[in-house]
Amino acid sequence: MSDHGYRDYLSLTTLDMSNAGVRELKGNWFSKDNLIERIVISRNSLQAIRKDNVKILSNVISIDFCYNEISFIEKNAFIDLLKLEELNLNNNQLTELNLGEIPNLKSLSVMDNSLEKLTTGAFSRMPNLQVLNVAQNFIKTIDPRPFEELTNLKILNISGNSIRTIFPEMFTGLAKARLLEVDL
Repeated sequence: MSDHGYRDYLSLTTLDMSNAGVRELKGNWFSKDNLIERIVISRNSLQAIRKDNVKILSNVISIDFCYNEISFIEKNAFIDLLKLEELNLNNNQLTELNLGEIPNLKSLSVMDNSLEKLTTGAFSRMPNLQVLNVAQNFIKTIDPRPFEELTNLKILNISGNSIRTIFPEMFTGLAKARLLEVDL
């Protein structure tokens, strides 16, 4: 990949960089006038996501980072992506979720990572979240009220984990939930 990446392709709305050997996503690959709405960067060797490398994608609605080696996401890395509605982080190496603010996110999938705990406030800056999938991780502990501020959540999948205790207040705030997948 050249240092200029996709800067000259101003009319691109979908970009699929799957299996492209990408080790690092660089902000200078894209023009500030880019129109990219959907980007797929799956099956690469990404290890980290940093704010400076994604903030240029201001029109993006959907990002697919599945099947990488991501173990670190800078807090508020996606804060400038005001149109972002769908984020797929499946099959990476994340051990914690501290994504910060993603105000218009509707779907977050973090299936098949190495998460061990869901903490209170982990999703508090995602007020429009409707679908949350954290299945098939190593979650043993869930704080008493991790979903409290997810008043728009309709689907929650926490199956395939090793959850030791379910607290009654754990599902506080999920009045609109239609599907809840849990197993112990």
